[in-house]
This record gives sequence, structure tokens and C-alpha cells, in this order.
Amino acid sequence: AGEGPARAAVAALRRECRLMDEVLAPLRTRFDVVLRETFVGDRTWRLARPRSADELIDEAAFQRDGRIPYWADVWLSAYVLAVELAKRRPPGARLIELGCGVGFSAVVAAGLGYRVLATDYYAEALEFVSANARLNGLDGLATALVDWRSPPDGMGRFDVVAAADVLYERPNVPLVAALFDRYLADDGIGFCTDPQRGSARSFPEECRRAGLSTTAFIRTAEENGRRREIDLYVVRRPSAADDD
Repeated sequence: AGEGPARAAVAALRRECRLMDEVLAPLRTRFDVVLRETFVGDRTWRLARPRSADELIDEAAFQRDGRIPYWADVWLSAYVLAVELAKRRPPGARLIELGCGVGFSAVVAAGLGYRVLATDYYAEALEFVSANARLNGLDGLATALVDWRSPPDGMGRFDVVAAADVLYERPNVPLVAALFDRYLADDGIGFCTDPQRGSARSFPEECRRAGLSTTAFIRTAEENGRRREIDLYVVRRPSAADDD
């Protein structure tokens, strides 16, 4: 009597393995790919990423425009951002993530019902985002290359603007604040998480200069058996903040 369900389980496992091979094969020709699973909201999410960001450092690219492959790591701030998004789940809300990396927060948001545009400076990062969307059964997660120094026109405004661990260099801070202003809808909400880096302390002031209101919270999360504090900045336009 148990042969039917057992065969079905084996068939499902084979389909899953074929999907993983199909999705990851193009990436494995260029990267040493590892998989991890993380529970957020009410489900487990599967995420592929390069094994070592250090191995991707390109001295020529760094000399040319300062590129460092931070995108290849999955930062604890991204987990905290994903958890925050899972608390809200506004039906059909349009969300843009700045500096999405391999797409952990973006994929979780898409799975929760947000209409997501995942953006990064690296085309390779967006390849991983698309692969991770497929690994989690998601179609249609949009991606776009965005240079914070010259962001593209015509992307519109979003109900949610999100970013995780993007304030790691002081020159980035005013650029990120300007992007929140550029993309945040009048009644929208923004979330920016940061592991209490010194360079991030000026973010509220830079947002104020851009005409935005910020409220700071502290979230805690576990990494390698240790509890760590992560700053969560909630960003609004003053009129929307006054309505709360």
C-alpha cells in the first residue's frame, strides 16, 4: 500500500534534482556553487551562491571602478531584511531591492507576494537571482543592472524600497539615500538593514537632506552561534510618517 506514495516521493525528488541541475549548470561552468537552506516566514528557502567571494576578486576591475564582489556573500542583514518583509506581506506591493546580491531578500519577497525588481551593479549577481528564483519555484522575478552613481530613468516609484548591508563605504551613504528618495512612492515605506557599521551612522542625516524621515530600530539575529545586533532603518516621506 505504501509503494504508491513512495514512488511519488522518489519521482518528486528526481524532478527536483533535474531542476537543480538545469538551473545551476550554467553557473557551475564559471563558479564553485554552494547551496544553503534558510527558514523565513512559513517556509524554507533554497539559495545558491559562489563558495568564496574572495576568489572572485578581479584586480583589474577594482582598479578600473572599485569593484569588489560583495554580492557573492549572503549577509546577515539580508536575513533580517527578509524577516522584516515577511511580517508585512502587503498584497501585490511593488518592491525594489538595491544591491540585491544573489537575491535572498528579493526571492523571499517575491515568494511572499511582492512584485519585485531586484537590482545590482553586477550582472553575475543577477544571474544568481534568476537562478534562485527558479530554485524556489518563482517565475517572473524582474532584475535590472543599476549603477548608483547614474541610476536609470523610467523605473518609476515603488511601494517598498529595500536594501541590506549597502552602507559599508561612506561614499555610498548619500547615494543610497538619494535612491530611496528617487524610488520611494509618496505613501511608500523603505527598509535598510546594516550591521552597525560606523559608515552607516550618517544615513539618517543623508535621508533628512533628501527630504525623507527615518526611524531606527535594533533587530537581533544569530550567525555562527552568536547573537548579533542589526540596525533597521525605516524610511518614509514626512507626509506618510505623519499619517502613521
